[in-house]
Amino acid sequence: MSMPTEEAVASSLRLVVGAGGISGPDLMETRLAIEPMCAELAADRMGEGGLVELSDIQSEMVSSMRGVGNPVDRKRFLAANARFHLRIAYGSGNAALAAILSGLIDPIEALTDDPETLGETQLRELVRAHEVVLSALQDRNGPRAGEVMRRHLRAHLALTGVC
Repeated sequence: MSMPTEEAVASSLRLVVGAGGISGPDLMETRLAIEPMCAELAADRMGEGGLVELSDIQSEMVSSMRGVGNPVDRKRFLAANARFHLRIAYGSGNAALAAILSGLIDPIEALTDDPETLGETQLRELVRAHEVVLSALQDRNGPRAGEVMRRHLRAHLALTGVC
C-alpha cells in the first residue's frame, strides 16, 4: 500500500468540505486542535529560513494595511494571512498536520474572512496576534507558541461568530 501524498490528503479534504460534508463548527474545532500543536512543534523544528519567511509574510500583512486613511488591500492581506498559518503548519515538520490544514484553509477562510465582520481594526488585531505568535516561535518557546496561537484563533472565532 502506498502512502498518500500531502496534496492528495489536502485535495480530498477540499472535496469533502466543498460537498458540504463538514460543518463550519467542526472545521473550527479542527483548526483549534491542529494549529496550536503546529505552532508548538514549529517552535522546535522550524529552521531559521522558515522564521525569516514567516517574518516576511508578517511584513507583507502590515504593508497591505497601507497606513491610516488608505484602504486595506484585503485580498493581499488575507492571502498573506493564509500563508502565515500554512507556513507554521509546514514548519511543524508534521506532514499530516500540514496536509490537513492545507486542505481546510480555504473553506475556513470562506467562513471567517467576512468583510462585514473584519474591518481595519480587526485586521490590525490579527497583525498584532501574529506578532505575538512569531515572537514565541523566534524564542523557540513551544508551549507559549501553542498557547498564543490558541488565544489568537479563539479571539478570531469569537469575532466572526462561527462557533
